[in-house]
Amino acid sequence: MYAVIAILMALTNRQKTGLGQFCDVSMMDGAISLLAYTLAEWSGNEVMPKRGQGILTGGFAYFNIYETSDHKYVSLGASEAKFWQEFCQRIGKPEYIAIQWKLEMQEEMIAGIGVIIKEKSRAEWIEIFDDTNICFTPVLELDEMCEHPQVIARDMIIKMSDFRDSGKDMILPGLPIKFSDTPGEVKLTFPEAGEHTVEILSNAGYTSEEIQLFKINGVV
Repeated sequence: MYAVIAILMALTNRQKTGLGQFCDVSMMDGAISLLAYTLAEWSGNEVMPKRGQGILTGGFAYFNIYETSDHKYVSLGASEAKFWQEFCQRIGKPEYIAIQWKLEMQEEMIAGIGVIIKEKSRAEWIEIFDDTNICFTPVLELDEMCEHPQVIARDMIIKMSDFRDSGKDMILPGLPIKFSDTPGEVKLTFPEAGEHTVEILSNAGYTSEEIQLFKINGVV
């Protein structure tokens, strides 16, 4: 992702200045860049984060995943006070409103909410919160996600029936970027092993004699 962003930025700069530049992108740098919130929380609170105990990693009641009576799950993301207040009122726990951020009360609230959520099915809870703006949503199984109306409407699931005469259907993700003038297309045409070896080596500057020697020696 960052490599693509870097290339696009460099191309934009080239259009303005006429000059190219070297783009230095690493996987480690990209991973660390995603820790902005975690680093800020640690440096601000001076507390080392622990797995499963952070604000966004399951340690707080308002931002968590809960199991329903039919052994499915729902996801709650009510960090804003107004959403948390409405959520607590709807589940009959108004006493939780004032203690949203109290660290010592999180375990008790998570357990209490868990008991309540288990009283109804996932579908029932979704219906209860359907008319709200609270970030309360079902956690879908993979097959459910593939059949979701929004996913279908966005062409984000591609089904290859009887893939290569295997008797099985191959399910692939669609294209996440939509263009009005140059729409993309998923093509399942793959090169055979070594199909482009000679072409690649030739473009890299090797002579036909050198490439033949590679083949004889088992290099390629």
